Amino acid sequence: MMSQRELLLAALALIALSLGGCGGRSPDVTFYTLSTLPPGSSPAAAPGIALAVGPTEFPRTLSRTQIVTRSGPNQLEIDEYHRWAEPLHHGFLRAVGENLGSLLQTERVAIYPADALFPVDLRVVLDVQRFDGSRDGTVTLQARWTLLTGSTNEAIAVEQFSTDKPVGDDSYDALVRAHSAAVEELSRAIAARIRATPTP
Repeated sequence: MMSQRELLLAALALIALSLGGCGGRSPDVTFYTLSTLPPGSSPAAAPGIALAVGPTEFPRTLSRTQIVTRSGPNQLEIDEYHRWAEPLHHGFLRAVGENLGSLLQTERVAIYPADALFPVDLRVVLDVQRFDGSRDGTVTLQARWTLLTGSTNEAIAVEQFSTDKPVGDDSYDALVRAHSAAVEELSRAIAARIRATPTP
């Protein structure tokens, strides 16, 4: 029969073995952000226009920091080691707002949930139905956006947008670049409509 000391040593040995088995170093987490257009990417067509961007409706499956990829028509994969630096719905609104500021050459852009510290001429609200992709495939962005007057919230335009952007290779860098390209195309469509709209 084993003594109490021997039982204790055996237990410690088992603990050490179990820790050794799962003590391998976890992969480092890599963080990504959506890229935006540099300032002054387009000639000013509406100088001094004041915009509010947001809120947005976003798929709950994507309202997280982990990058979600599509592995089949009805299958999504969540990657714990490749993450957005901010929840994707926040990054999406930030990118749209910054792109619009660049395209319209205005610094007066309030991005939800921030309150505008200036009178708002126009507001853009978005309803994103899909914003995902597959590595070495395509990224799909489908969204409905509405342009409203800033003072009365009267709808000026309601548009449906859809684009597919190719992912150059199976890297996450390429996947994120395709996400950014899709947001840029959406931003350009919104900016074009704003340029064609008389400021209230």
